[in-house]
Amino acid sequence: DVAESIGPKDAVIIINHEPFWVVDYDNRKKDDEPSEQNIRELMETHLKGKVRLRVAGDLHHYTRHIPVRKPSSIGRKHKKRRS
Repeated sequence: DVAESIGPKDAVIIINHEPFWVVDYDNRKKDDEPSEQNIRELMETHLKGKVRLRVAGDLHHYTRHIPVRKPSSIGRKHKKRRS
């Protein structure tokens, strides 16, 4: 149990992968139906008074960047320069 492994002077930091308030807003959730009910219950019961900080990641669209090689000149016809 989480509560048994935390000492009386210990503090807890809760880290989420995304900010629930942004997701709730985007999904048009009402204030009386909040997300994170499991985390809220954990904070209000087992970790009551222990949570010192909550950190949330951000919503990102990840892109993978790779180098692109220049097109090959093989098979192309080149004009000869006149000297």
